[in-house]
Amino acid sequence: MRRAETPMNADERINSLIRLGMCVPDRESARHFLRHIGAGVLREYWSSFQGRGGGRFCEGADFGRVVDLYVFDRKLRLLVMDAAGRVEISVRAQMPFRSEVKTSMGKLSRRYSGIKSHSLRQQIANAYGTDEKILAPFLHHLTEVRNICAHHERLWNVRFDIEPVLPVKKPALKPFFNFAAQGKLYNTLVLLAHLTDIIPPGRDWARQLLGLLESRGEVCEAAMGFPGGWRAAEFWRR
Repeated sequence: MRRAETPMNADERINSLIRLGMCVPDRESARHFLRHIGAGVLREYWSSFQGRGGGRFCEGADFGRVVDLYVFDRKLRLLVMDAAGRVEISVRAQMPFRSEVKTSMGKLSRRYSGIKSHSLRQQIANAYGTDEKILAPFLHHLTEVRNICAHHERLWNVRFDIEPVLPVKKPALKPFFNFAAQGKLYNTLVLLAHLTDIIPPGRDWARQLLGLLESRGEVCEAAMGFPGGWRAAEFWRR
C-alpha cells in the first residue's frame, strides 16, 4: 500500500525539488506558483522530467520549464475546448432536437448514436465529409476530452480511455493520422482540425493550433502522438 505523502508548505516543497535535482533559480517565483496553483497540479507537469515512478529529475529540469509546460497545456485546453464546442453546436444543429439549446456533449453523443435510421446518421455525417461509424465514436470521445478540459486536468500528453475510431477507408484523411499513437492527442487534433475546417468560421482554428505549437518548441511532440515530419504534411500547410 502506497504511503500518503506528508503535506509540505511552499518552501519545504522547493527544498524537496532541489534535493531531487531540479533547478529553481527564482525561489520567490516558485513559491508564488506553488501557493496559487499547488503542488498537486504542477506535479502533473514536473513528472515529465522524472523517470517512471518519480525519483530524481533528469538533467536540465528547471522549475521555469515546468511552469511553461503548465501554461502551454492551459492554452491547449482552451483551444481544444473551443473546437469541441464548435463541433457540439454544429452537430446539434443537424439533429432533430435542434431546439434543445443546452444539450450536453454526452447527451448529444447518445442521441446521435441512438438514431435508429442509418441513413439519417449518415446524412448528418455527410455534412462533415465522414462516415457515421467515425462520427459517433468521435462524439463519444469528445465527452472525455471536454471533461478533461472542463476540470483543468493535464491534456498535452494524456492517453485517453475513450479512443476515437480513425477513418482507415477515408483516403483524403488517412495519411495524416498516426496509427502508431492510438489514444494520444495528435489524432484528436487532426479530427478537430478537419471538422473545424468545415464548420464556420473555418480554418482559423488549425492556424491557432499551429501558432501555439510553434510558440512552445520544447514540448515533446512525440509524447502527444505527433509523427515525425508532421508539419510538412499538406493537411497542416493548407
